[in-house]
Amino acid sequence: MRTLRGLALSLPCIVFPSLLWSPTAQAQFLPPRPPAPPLPAPATVVVTPPPPPMMVQPYPQPNVAMPPAPAGTLVQMQSNDLRATLSQLRGGGVMFAIGFRHAAVRNYQTWDHICRMPCGVPVDPNGIYSIRGAGIVATDGFQLPQTGVVALSVNAGHRGVRSGGVVMTTFGSIHTVVGIVFTAIGAGLSSADAKYADTSRGMLIAGGVNLGVGTLLMAGGIAMIVYSHTRVTTSDGYTLALGKDSRPKLALTANGLRF
Repeated sequence: MRTLRGLALSLPCIVFPSLLWSPTAQAQFLPPRPPAPPLPAPATVVVTPPPPPMMVQPYPQPNVAMPPAPAGTLVQMQSNDLRATLSQLRGGGVMFAIGFRHAAVRNYQTWDHICRMPCGVPVDPNGIYSIRGAGIVATDGFQLPQTGVVALSVNAGHRGVRSGGVVMTTFGSIHTVVGIVFTAIGAGLSSADAKYADTSRGMLIAGGVNLGVGTLLMAGGIAMIVYSHTRVTTSDGYTLALGKDSRPKLALTANGLRF
């Protein structure tokens, strides 16, 4: 009986601790556990769309007024002398000069300077023009072709060369006249009498020398006069004008040699 009583007393002692450590007992006697933290939300991947293409606006062009087209013929000029000037005829008239013994009538013209090389200015296509300048032999009046642009080539002649040619031609004509006279006298003496043979020979020699010198001087002078003319041509080779008195007119008058 004592054994059963002891067993009965020890049995609650064994059962009670086991009940205390059972999960149910723990759930009843222990404080509740804190709630578990929430799980982080899954990361959201944001895909940024590419930017739209940029629309480039055209840059507005400024409204610049274009210069008006030049009225008339545009002249471009090339020359061998920078002093060559394109001039336009503006007027003219007749001038009378009355002296004590003589009276003279002379025509005069008024010219306006337009431009020099390279020019590049519009001019009146119906005007009358001339190439002039300091020391340059002026041309006769000429008109420009009826085109939008005219390219002129000016070969300027110079008064110094022309004056030298006039002087050479003058002395050459004098020598030629003297040579003709000496030659005629020498030929006459040779046929008149034999005693004038030496004189005749000398006159013939002097006449021949003067004729030769006069011929050379006149040829050189005329060449210089012709070379000194001012020539105006277009780009296609058309000749517009030559210097005044482009064809020398030689005449032996009572007042001397005339050109």
